[in-house]
Amino acid sequence: MLYSLGFNAFQQLSSDESTAIHSLFPLKGIDRILLASWESTFALTEQNQLEVLGFQPRSKDLWYDFQAVAMFGDPVGVFGFVDRETNVWLIRDGMCHHLTTDAKDAVYCAGQNRIYVLQTVQGRVEVFDLNDLTVSSLLNLPPVIMLASSTTHVLFYTRGSDPIYALGSNRFSQLGMDFHTVSHLDDPQPVDFFCGLGSDHENGMVACGPFHSAVILDNTLYTFGWRKYGRLGWHTEDDAVVGLPSFLDNHSSPVDVDVVKVACGSNHTIVLDDQGTIWTCGSDKYGQLGRPVSHVDKYEDAFRACEFQDQATNCDAGRWSSFIYTASA
Repeated sequence: MLYSLGFNAFQQLSSDESTAIHSLFPLKGIDRILLASWESTFALTEQNQLEVLGFQPRSKDLWYDFQAVAMFGDPVGVFGFVDRETNVWLIRDGMCHHLTTDAKDAVYCAGQNRIYVLQTVQGRVEVFDLNDLTVSSLLNLPPVIMLASSTTHVLFYTRGSDPIYALGSNRFSQLGMDFHTVSHLDDPQPVDFFCGLGSDHENGMVACGPFHSAVILDNTLYTFGWRKYGRLGWHTEDDAVVGLPSFLDNHSSPVDVDVVKVACGSNHTIVLDDQGTIWTCGSDKYGQLGRPVSHVDKYEDAFRACEFQDQATNCDAGRWSSFIYTASA
């Protein structure tokens, strides 16, 4: 079963027109979320059919019948998808443009004006500059396991001793580097903090919000970027660029958590631990944290357990929303 909570002004979380804070919407028949934008949610049903909740994009007729398995960008701007045959398509100028094949995933970074395609072969990343779609290149990276992006930056989780690479804007230290010394990277560079911490095991991941980033290595969560609204889950008086978030129980005592999944919204972060518990931090402006927040400014600067009774199996985030997967029907 899939549940959603947060900003629902366009009914992008549920056809229920309720916008009440902390409303938990069951998304019956939905198997997984492909993309959650400001006003639309793109999902696959249990029958592997695409469903669009909320605002219906004008370009919908171009791609709705394609068998999409991953989506990138924003339907009101640069928008595309990967289909079941591993083809990458870009929606542009009222047409579907075929970019490449043998793709595992793809992301778009508006700040770079580029699409980054993770290929199924040897973890290579192919780059398409939107100024000239006929020209592509390969990034100079170790084999990539996973990639993630925001409108301003891109992170890569790779094999080898230096597992995390980054490029794009570092205005808020969202590349894991001090913004006083590095403001922008056009080419991927290893994040020094994580150098030597890698392995060949596929047990890590990266996630990006517009203003912050998250990394999981060996079930340990690291966050970095803009600390406002508590989206990093650690206190603003800390001087470190990359930090270990705090996980607190109901008595505000620290607890050890083994994290297996993380997702970043605009101003909040949601994680799943190995016990099936969902933890959230950051802004709760639309109830996306899944519990009442006592702070006067409606945010939490530490991770606390979501008030959710079922055991969770996965989680996702939209800009102002959260999604919780469970094994129950």
